Amino acid sequence: MDNRGFAADWYGRSMPPPPQPGYEYSRRPERDDRYNKRRRESSSSSSSDSRARWSVEIPPDGGMWAWVVVLAAALLHVCSELVYFVFYDTIVINKYRNLRLAGLGKTPTDFYGEFMVFENVRFTGEIVAAFFSVFIGYRVVAAAGAFCVLGGFLGASFVAPSEEIELVGFLVGFLGGIGVSFWRFAAYVAVMEYFRRHRMAAIILSGMGRVVGIFAGYGILARPLEQLWPDVYYRCQCAMAGVAFVAALFIRPLSLATARRGDGCEVFLRVRDTRVCRGGMLIFLLFVYFIYYFGESLPATELVDWLFKEGFSGEHTLGILFALASGVLLGYLLLIFWPKKKKFYDTMLWLGLLCLLMGLLTLQLPVFTAPYTSYLCTYTIVFAASQVMFESILRYVIPIAFGRQYIRWVEGLLGLAAGGATIANNFIAKELRKKDGGVDNVYYFAGAAFLAAGVLAVVTMQIILCFKFKDRNHEKESVEPVIQEMSRNEELRASRRDPSPAKNYLGYSYRA
Repeated sequence: MDNRGFAADWYGRSMPPPPQPGYEYSRRPERDDRYNKRRRESSSSSSSDSRARWSVEIPPDGGMWAWVVVLAAALLHVCSELVYFVFYDTIVINKYRNLRLAGLGKTPTDFYGEFMVFENVRFTGEIVAAFFSVFIGYRVVAAAGAFCVLGGFLGASFVAPSEEIELVGFLVGFLGGIGVSFWRFAAYVAVMEYFRRHRMAAIILSGMGRVVGIFAGYGILARPLEQLWPDVYYRCQCAMAGVAFVAALFIRPLSLATARRGDGCEVFLRVRDTRVCRGGMLIFLLFVYFIYYFGESLPATELVDWLFKEGFSGEHTLGILFALASGVLLGYLLLIFWPKKKKFYDTMLWLGLLCLLMGLLTLQLPVFTAPYTSYLCTYTIVFAASQVMFESILRYVIPIAFGRQYIRWVEGLLGLAAGGATIANNFIAKELRKKDGGVDNVYYFAGAAFLAAGVLAVVTMQIILCFKFKDRNHEKESVEPVIQEMSRNEELRASRRDPSPAKNYLGYSYRA
C-alpha cells in the first residue's frame, strides 16, 4: 500500500483500485388499478365456481349462462301461455259444441267458472311466489309450479265436472292457477335480476316464448282440440308441466343481499337497506296497476261472449284470436326501437299514454258487428301490442325505480294488485251483463278503467315534472357501494394470497 492509498503489486508498483460495481436502488412500481381489475377478472373467469360470485347487486349481464336463463324463461312463458290458452280454447270450442249438444238433447258442459278461478289465482299467486323465492329461490318455486299444474289438471281429468264442481274448481282453478303464477313470476324475475344493460333485449327474447305459446294455442292446437273431450284437455296440460320442470332446473337464482344493521324488517325482506325503496312511488305504481287491471283482463275473457252475441262464426272467432297473437308479436318487435329510458317518471308518463290509447280503443269495440271482421282484427292487434309494451316497459323500469334488491317483492306486489283487480272486475262484469246492453257494458267499463289509469299516471307525472322532483336511478345507487366494497375485499384477499416475490424486507427491489 503506497502513500496514496493504492494497492501495490509484488514488484512494489502501485495499482489503481478495481472499478466498483454500480448499484441501483429503486422502489417497486405500484400496481395500477387497471392491472388489478384485469387480474381479478381473469382469475374470476378462469375459476370453476365463477357463477357463484354473481349476486342480485352484481348481475352477470351477459355470458353463456345468463342467456341460457333467458331461454329457460322463454320456455316458462311458452308453458304458461299454452296452459292458459288451451284452457281458453276449451271455452271457445264449447260455446259452439254446446249448441250441437242442445240440438241433440244432451246436457251442455260449462268450464267458465273454473276458468275464472284459474285466471284470478294466476295473478294473485305471485305474492306467494315472491315470499318463497326470497328464502328458497325461484328455481324451486318454478319447479313447485310444475308439480301444481301436473297434479291439478291430471287429477281433474278423473273427475266428472257436472258432479264435483267444487273439486274441479280447486284442482283446475286453484292448483293450476297457482302453478302458472309461479312460472310467470320466475320468468319475469330471472330476466330482471340477471341483466342491467341488456335487460330490454333479454325481456324481448324471453317474451318470444309468449308469442310461440299464443300462436300454438290459437293457431295449431285449436283444431285438434275440437275433436277431444274435457278429460283429454286436462291431460294435455301434463306435457307443459314436464317442459316447465326441465326449464326450471336451468334457472339458477342469484344470491340476495344480507342486512348490514340486522333490523328485523331488513332480515325478513333479505335486503341491505330499506331506505333505498321509495314507498310513495311504489304505492302510486300499485294503484295505477290496480286500476289498469280493472280493464286489462275483460276484453280478452269477454271476447268470446261478445262475438257469440254479435253472430260471429267459429271461423271468425279463431281468426280474431289469431290476430290477438299477431298483436303480441308486433308489441315485442316495437320494443326493439323503444328508447331505453333510465328514469321512472318519464317511463310512467309513456305508460299512461299507452293506457289512454287502450281505453279509447276499447270504448270503440261495441260499435263493430259481424260484417266488420277486418276492423275488429285491427283493433285486436293494436290492443294486444299496447298491452305487451305496457308490461315489458314496466318490467324494464322496476330495478331503476326501486333498486335491484326489491325486484322480487315489487313483482309479487304487482301480481297481488292485478289479482285483486281481476277478482273484483269478474263480479262487476257479471252484474253488468245482466243490465241492458249486456256484454257491451263490460267493454265500456274496461275502457273507462284504462282511461282512469292513463289520466292518473299522466297528470301525476306532469305535476312531478313541473315541480322538478329529482328522478334518481336507484339501480345505480344501490349497486355502486356494493361494487366498491367488493373491490376492497378482493384487493385485500389478493394481497394476502399472492404477495409479490420482487419485494424484499426493505420494500426495495435490487438490480445490479
